[in-house]
Amino acid sequence: MLRLRLYSVALREYGVVVFQVGAGYEGQLMLPRGNHWFLMVGELPRSPWRAYGSPASMAAVKVAHAVVEVAGRRLETYVESPLHCGGMRLAGRELLNMLKLLLDGPAGRTCIQLG
Repeated sequence: MLRLRLYSVALREYGVVVFQVGAGYEGQLMLPRGNHWFLMVGELPRSPWRAYGSPASMAAVKVAHAVVEVAGRRLETYVESPLHCGGMRLAGRELLNMLKLLLDGPAGRTCIQLG
């Protein structure tokens, strides 16, 4: 799990959010639908919104600009939230590819560095 401080694009602090590492999720960050209200100031128009799917269904997601604090530095990021279903707190591959992570499960520790 990653504890990241999240800000709206207007730099209003949302707070520290615990994200699961979602290596199967290709985006940067995902928040549940009910948390997206905070990021609406940075929401993008519909054209760059994505859709994710499984063999059973497809789910459209809203996309918003945001700022995340990682290893003491603030980075611009995109946060996605499902349009119609609940969603999860996930840190995906687009963000993970920018970081060096050490996930020490037995000790329950996570070490993060910018790549």
